Amino acid sequence: MRRIVLITNIQADLIYGGGAILRKIFPLLLPKFQIDWFYILKNPENVSALREITNLKINRTALQSNLTGYPIIPYLRKIHKNLGYRIQMKYQNLYNITKSYFWAKKIYKNLKEDDIVWGVLQDETVHVLYFLYKKNIQNKLHLSIHDDCRFDFTNPDNYDSNHDRLKFVLKKAVSIDTIGNNLKDEYKRIFDVSSRIYRRGFKNDSVSPRPAVLKDKYRLMFTGNSHSNKSWFVLLDKLSILDTIQFDIHLFGNNYYIPEIQNYISEKAYKNIQMFDDGIIKESEILSKSKDFDFAIFMWDYFDYKPYWMKFSVSTKLTTYLACGLPIIGLISRESEVFGIYDYQIAFDAEKTTKEGFAKWLNQENFKENYERFVRDYFNEELLDQNFLSAEAFADIR
Repeated sequence: MRRIVLITNIQADLIYGGGAILRKIFPLLLPKFQIDWFYILKNPENVSALREITNLKINRTALQSNLTGYPIIPYLRKIHKNLGYRIQMKYQNLYNITKSYFWAKKIYKNLKEDDIVWGVLQDETVHVLYFLYKKNIQNKLHLSIHDDCRFDFTNPDNYDSNHDRLKFVLKKAVSIDTIGNNLKDEYKRIFDVSSRIYRRGFKNDSVSPRPAVLKDKYRLMFTGNSHSNKSWFVLLDKLSILDTIQFDIHLFGNNYYIPEIQNYISEKAYKNIQMFDDGIIKESEILSKSKDFDFAIFMWDYFDYKPYWMKFSVSTKLTTYLACGLPIIGLISRESEVFGIYDYQIAFDAEKTTKEGFAKWLNQENFKENYERFVRDYFNEELLDQNFLSAEAFADIR
């Protein structure tokens, strides 16, 4: 059985949104391949969390650092805040590169000639793959571009040695997958990527839209991580305008941000909004859970983030909600490529909340048709979920 050597920045990629690609593809690959997973372990707690999420038979190897030196950073910041910060950034980059060099050596010693390398690009994995392929290995390489690469390397102000390493790695790839069109096009423009590129999605025929109706109480679901409490505050302010309707918001995922949002609701004395912490659930359970809800909350307009973060990424939450068939209450940046979802009338634009506008949106006649049309229009290209095994990098294995 041929082997895939998977390299990721953090083992918990399998848990969070950025790991959606792994969760979907592993079951397809395991019957045909042996998978050896090299992950960069930053937090020992991620190990136990991962074991609760999956029972897949995958060989896992933690890449841990024996290098020291980080304790000097707080000391530098005390001496001079701005100077200390600049030194910290330079030092941290050198530190990560040095670690990556030794990790690449470890992987190289375990690599066989016919192994396929699969890298999920994020932070140190770029450096690991750079050092690995600098050894002139001939192993076929497939890359999954992690969302975090949207701001590390596509920003014109950040063209440095990291940019050159990323370009080298991209040139070595036979096939690449990414989640959005904007990021895909930007990588082609900046790096002249000629590899076959897939955009992630899901099967169109799996969608069963469920239109909402006007009533005095709704249950809303939000899954995964929250990147910006400021966005939550804006959304809650808008929902409070609909003061004759009760909104019960249930959060599934990381709960570290919940107390601050609940305090905001109390401080504002919003009587029509309640928030519930429903804990972390498996992605496989989201579809069945969604049947108990009227709407999904999709926020991709983070007011404390830079615009290009919104432009070059598409949250995996969108495909999750679409697969559930839920109507969406959205807060989406105009920079985002999915801002056009409002034109299809399957998402309510919270920025424009009025009682009349909300009622009109609910009373539309063609919700199901519009829902299916958006999925068909936006996900009409070759999708990784269906085509991963037929990608050029894996063609000779079928």
